[in-house]
Amino acid sequence: MGKNEGSGRFRGGKGKQEEPEEEDFSKPKESWIKSNLSDFLAVVAGAVLIVMMLALFTLLYVNAMGDIKHWEQAKEVSLDVYNLDTIHDTQSLAASKDKDDLLETYAAVDSIERAVQHGNIGGARSVLQQLISSNTLQASDVVALTKLIDDAEVQNPIAELGKCRATGVLGFVKEKGGSIISETVKGEEDFALMLADFDHDQQHADGRGRGIAALKEIKQGETLIEVPVSAHMSVKSGETTPGLENVFKTESYVNGGPLRSFNGLALLLLHQTHKPDSVYRSYICSLPLHIPLPFLWADADLPVDFVADDGIVTDRALVRELVELSYNNTVPAMLAKYPDVFKEEDLTTSKWSWACGVILSRALPLKKSGVMGSYSLEDPAALNVVDLLAGFKDAKHPEPDAEHTLVPVVDMINHESNEKLRCELTVKSDGTVVVTAGPAGLQRGYEVAVSYSDKLCGTAPLNQWGFVLSPCPGEEGSQPAVSASADAEEPADVTPPTDTTSST
Repeated sequence: MGKNEGSGRFRGGKGKQEEPEEEDFSKPKESWIKSNLSDFLAVVAGAVLIVMMLALFTLLYVNAMGDIKHWEQAKEVSLDVYNLDTIHDTQSLAASKDKDDLLETYAAVDSIERAVQHGNIGGARSVLQQLISSNTLQASDVVALTKLIDDAEVQNPIAELGKCRATGVLGFVKEKGGSIISETVKGEEDFALMLADFDHDQQHADGRGRGIAALKEIKQGETLIEVPVSAHMSVKSGETTPGLENVFKTESYVNGGPLRSFNGLALLLLHQTHKPDSVYRSYICSLPLHIPLPFLWADADLPVDFVADDGIVTDRALVRELVELSYNNTVPAMLAKYPDVFKEEDLTTSKWSWACGVILSRALPLKKSGVMGSYSLEDPAALNVVDLLAGFKDAKHPEPDAEHTLVPVVDMINHESNEKLRCELTVKSDGTVVVTAGPAGLQRGYEVAVSYSDKLCGTAPLNQWGFVLSPCPGEEGSQPAVSASADAEEPADVTPPTDTTSST
């Protein structure tokens, strides 16, 4: 039987084998492809299916081994922001040979300048050293950049700036009893907010400068930040700051002295910035070195659009007058009366201007009232420049109910007019300042922004905060095309207020 299995056919007949039929060559022969097409397609489909299954199993295996990470779990997911304590692209000069050397050098120099603005002196020196090693700078450029860094370290008001880390302010808030929203990364708890440089890429910079970014998805209503009164800095803080208790109690405006909310806070800030062991050290290290509000610009450096706007010019003049009067009404008297507490070199006109810029652009107007001392957050109009000026022109002019208050971390948050995109800023009765996620929540990498005031529009915010909004209702004409961002490049020439005690 075995010999016939390949050639015989069985047809019914109870196992009876028939003789093979003869092939008819007179009929047209059918092609092999046509006769076996279905079998061929089945083989191809099977092969494709096997390949797809192998690919799927490979993908699942790699994912299980950890080489593919979910977006939510990938800590290194690229954000459009960078940490303030980070120098960008410091590896590229040595590692990349394909990029244009000139462009790389420009990028490195820009990193140095921005590092200096953010107070990262150590990082700036690191990039400069790398540039020197790569031989991409001329000797004169090395001298100029070295001088830029040295001058920033010597002239700035923050002591031992090279040892500062801006991100330390997050821990400062927590140490003072506050809270910062956290996330678990690789089994460890870490802050879910980042102090960010949004304009690290100068090509796509939009003027936001520094700010706060989310490091994870945050739902509507979730609390991002809580900063208690113990972490705040105001003229009242001077009464409990080591070494200043007597000065601020004696010289308080309430007790007939010259220290009001604005100039008292400026005096306290400058005294503490020069002390490496200050109780506010971690907060002070988060402050920018350059706050180029228009009042600090020389007339020749003002953009043409600004000069053409009477409102901008008038407001700028008022701010300059406020800074000058606050200095002359405060510093000479404090230096003469408390020579063991305040040093002349710590209270120069340029440093006073810096402190005033910090307060104008970052302080919140907090009001404490009632028998139990309940706090409330006032509109910025409660601390308008005109009323503040009146106080320095007339000692009998009443002090505003609200006080200038610097609130760590919160003072880094930028303004957002869109109600759907911004977070909520509130204050509890005990003075704790709270920031919660708004209606849209926050995605990873999104900026944490709040409303400074719903009344802001047009060029009104420029002289205090350094930005311009959409025209106010009824305004005609175009808006200034240039915006002075909180971290824009500092003008070449700064005109300080009149200095009656120092030649600096």
